[in-house]
Amino acid sequence: MKKILHFLLFTFLVLVSLNGQVNLYIEEQSVTLNNSVLTAWVFPIPGDLQPALNNLRDFSKERSKLKMKKSGSNILIAEEVFIPNISSKRGDFIGYAYATSTHNVMATVFQIGYDISLNTRDWSLEMGNLRNYTKEFMSYLYDRFYADSIALVNKELNSVQKELKKREKEFRKLEKKISGTHNKLINETDPVKLEKLKSDASLLQSDFDYVSDIIPELRLSTVQLKEEVGQLRNSSVQYQNAIGSL
Repeated sequence: MKKILHFLLFTFLVLVSLNGQVNLYIEEQSVTLNNSVLTAWVFPIPGDLQPALNNLRDFSKERSKLKMKKSGSNILIAEEVFIPNISSKRGDFIGYAYATSTHNVMATVFQIGYDISLNTRDWSLEMGNLRNYTKEFMSYLYDRFYADSIALVNKELNSVQKELKKREKEFRKLEKKISGTHNKLINETDPVKLEKLKSDASLLQSDFDYVSDIIPELRLSTVQLKEEVGQLRNSSVQYQNAIGSL
């Protein structure tokens, strides 16, 4: 039961942390990368930095056949690439994940020179394309995050349901054994056998009491885990709707 309680606490903290991050945005900001100040689209990410970067690697490979490689701490880069959906120019597509004072974010950059990157002032069309690409990844990232979270909770739910079924079966068996032992006690006259039956009855009752206590806890955990799956699914839909309106 301690494992279940720890898991429920973990999923509760995940939900609290997600619900606390209600203001989604995609903002044009300046970021410093390798001593260059570049312009990026920045947005909040769910969870930790590394999983978000892993998802960016997967997304860019699936979407644009890019091979992004690690370049420094929390930076991925695909060098000298051509992404028609963004620009007719070749450049370095960069993803940079970092922590702010309140939450984790990711910046996407399309660098076309040493210290030159797409920005809305000089390349409004291309920068708009990069924003659309970033928004598409943002949707992909949140969808993956919630799918993984739901899978994790469902895995625990299946484990708890299996344990509950096992304990309920054990409960019925103990009921029968206790009933049979009590019947034997009523009819037994041999002192030695009587003592043995009393000892057996005591052990059976102890096991029965334990199982009787744990079954309601398992049933409650089942209800709570199902509710958390529902909350995660609802949150996933809400986030996708919010991203769509950005």
